[in-house]
Amino acid sequence: MVMKRVVLNFGGGSLRAGCSAIVATLSGVGQRQLTQCVGSLPPALELAEAYEAWHQLYVLRSQHQGMRIRVAQSDGHRFSEAEFRDRASQLTQELNVWLNSPTFQQIDRTLRTELSRQDDVQIILETQDYQLKRLPWQQWNFLEDYPQAEVALSALAWQDRSGHHPSHNHVRILGILGEDDQIDTAVDGTALAQLPHAEVTLLRNPSHAQLTQQLWDPQGWDILCFSGHSQTIDAQGYLYLNGSESLSISQIKHALARAIEGGLKVAIFNSCDGFGLAEQLADLHIPYGIVMREPVPDPVAQLFLSQFLQSFSQNIPLHLAVRAARQRLEALESQWPCASWLPTLWQNPTADPLQWQDLYRATADLEALPEGVAPKRRWALQPLLLCSLLATGLSMGVRSLGYLEPFELFAYDHLIQQRPLETPDPRLLVVEITQADTQTYGYPVSDEVLATFIATLQRYEPRAIGMDIHRSKPLIEGETALIDQFLSSRNFFWVCSYQAMDEHYAPPAAAAGDKLINQVGFSDLLVDGEPAAVPDGRNDVTGGDPFLNAGLTVRRQLLSYTPDLAPTPSTCGTPYSLSFQLAYEFLSQAEVSPLTVNADQFWQFGSVAFPALPSRFGGYQSLGGQSSQILINYRANQPGQRIALSQLINGDVDPALIRDRIVLIGYTSPIARDDFQTPYGPMPGVWIHGHMTSQLISAVLDDRPLIWTLPQWRWLQWGDGVWVLGWSLIGSTLLVWLSPCHLYQGLAWGGLIIGLYGVSMGVILLGGWLPLIPTCLALGLVWGIQGIQKRLP
Repeated sequence: MVMKRVVLNFGGGSLRAGCSAIVATLSGVGQRQLTQCVGSLPPALELAEAYEAWHQLYVLRSQHQGMRIRVAQSDGHRFSEAEFRDRASQLTQELNVWLNSPTFQQIDRTLRTELSRQDDVQIILETQDYQLKRLPWQQWNFLEDYPQAEVALSALAWQDRSGHHPSHNHVRILGILGEDDQIDTAVDGTALAQLPHAEVTLLRNPSHAQLTQQLWDPQGWDILCFSGHSQTIDAQGYLYLNGSESLSISQIKHALARAIEGGLKVAIFNSCDGFGLAEQLADLHIPYGIVMREPVPDPVAQLFLSQFLQSFSQNIPLHLAVRAARQRLEALESQWPCASWLPTLWQNPTADPLQWQDLYRATADLEALPEGVAPKRRWALQPLLLCSLLATGLSMGVRSLGYLEPFELFAYDHLIQQRPLETPDPRLLVVEITQADTQTYGYPVSDEVLATFIATLQRYEPRAIGMDIHRSKPLIEGETALIDQFLSSRNFFWVCSYQAMDEHYAPPAAAAGDKLINQVGFSDLLVDGEPAAVPDGRNDVTGGDPFLNAGLTVRRQLLSYTPDLAPTPSTCGTPYSLSFQLAYEFLSQAEVSPLTVNADQFWQFGSVAFPALPSRFGGYQSLGGQSSQILINYRANQPGQRIALSQLINGDVDPALIRDRIVLIGYTSPIARDDFQTPYGPMPGVWIHGHMTSQLISAVLDDRPLIWTLPQWRWLQWGDGVWVLGWSLIGSTLLVWLSPCHLYQGLAWGGLIIGLYGVSMGVILLGGWLPLIPTCLALGLVWGIQGIQKRLP
């Protein structure tokens, strides 16, 4: 593979005025110039406008996504994902149309004639124009034809800074972990610390003085890597070092100039909006700089740095390591479109091609250990690793087929039940229609009684009233009064059922238009159990078995759905659940903002997002992954205060129990057949709605955790797999170390299972669902596999 360099000098050209003289120089790196030709490009107003349109939408889309930037963000904006992707496609198209201009073809033909697809090509664009630098040059079709080529940017003015040679036996890296508000820079620090032949100094939230002192280190640095928040303001790049200090490159230019003279070759700014930083560094003539052209999501920044460092440390040339890491970001573009556009390489045209091995001087100390030592250790680890991998693969494979799901849900319920009691939610009151109430007022309770109840409640000024009683037609008398209460009270919420075909489960005729959307919530509950056992909706109309829903366990909560996508037509046209409506109303009055769908299409209340469950989550292996459902983090107690319907009607209640609270009313009388199974045993539906409502409000106002699992990518539960593998390795190691003493092995194994249970119990207190059953299965498989190995000849 031949290393070649292409420099395209755009002179004083720009998108709006055109580029009248573009000089293309092709040379062998470290060799004489091979070819030079001249071309031009016409004005490209459409391209300039396409860039501005894409940029504006990207900035809007970047709000509230954990970006590595400190800017004031506004609430309440919405955007279309389809529109954003169309803008990106249009920008790519306009760029390539412009570069296919006839006046540029002389340059294009010359390059294609002189370059081979196998050549390693550095393409350097020299320009001073702001928009030319900002274009997504990695979308140039030329790069598709040359897989070993990458584009870098450069200023028009530069000086040679390539004379320094390494004088130490390792790559010296200065890592700066700046302000980390709402991001995780520790991941970048870990990636740096794991590099081979590297001496890494990490500065966490340093002061200006501490950073300057390190830059002046007489030993010099090879790589500078900043992770944290940054931004460009009026062409000045600013780094946020900690919660109180920020600085620009100009404030440390002397220290940086000294570091460059001492051998600094690469500056990486794994942070947002880095063009201002790059241009200031270019003025100091640093050989290489890597920045993000726009605000960058934290996961994108983390993945890019880890992949770049992995490739670069394997002696892949720096520019190709940037290309490889940038292309790996395509895996994230379903969630963060244009992620692969963000990393941008800046290069001094005089800089030599750079590989990892060029940054340190190899010595005898870096040679391998004497023969017979390292190989023996490696071979000793292989059986343990293979055994653990096999056990983990079998366990996770059985899990993925759904065979472990009933056992995992049973274990989950058991762990949930062991949690200590919580205090009731002070914002919630449940008015129960008890068996005594149905004996007094009849079943079902008449509209007249309900209207009297609602009127009494309203006098005590609750924030919201949720009536978990289906009533689409009048029952007995009082219909007009009840409907009047609904029409005149914005805080009174009715229910319907989108699953039931029975007309009794439809919303009342008065609930139309905005009333249907804003004051009606569906009462349907997601149940785990045999579908054939699910009755037609919620049965609040006729009596019967005291527990018709036995065996149907409610563990999940559906926040909203799209009625048009329902499998069967339904008269319940509201897209929101009752618990969602009540929580939304309460939080709106509490002035929580935003209350909207975020860029990931998850509901977000304030700073808390409610991620929808993917198709696999914890022990669940066959969820749809399409609706906004979450797991219910039940309180280890009833979620609110309770009173009976008769107490309120008779005036036997403290008004403080009602004022500024959410009030739910529903049947707890056995005749309603409204009980469902939960992790805490049978529970009336009204109390389940209470748990769901309390969960939403407590997560936002009290930081009460939602149920979470170990990290996963879409449906791939890789975090659970790593967890199971870790325990399998521990089990394999114990069996080997304690062999052949079966007593010690048994004791250690028992201690391991107890420890696993204890950790799972401790994590469930924090809302975490660990893979207890798959881990136990893997440990059993480890025991069996090693037993078989011992019996083999």
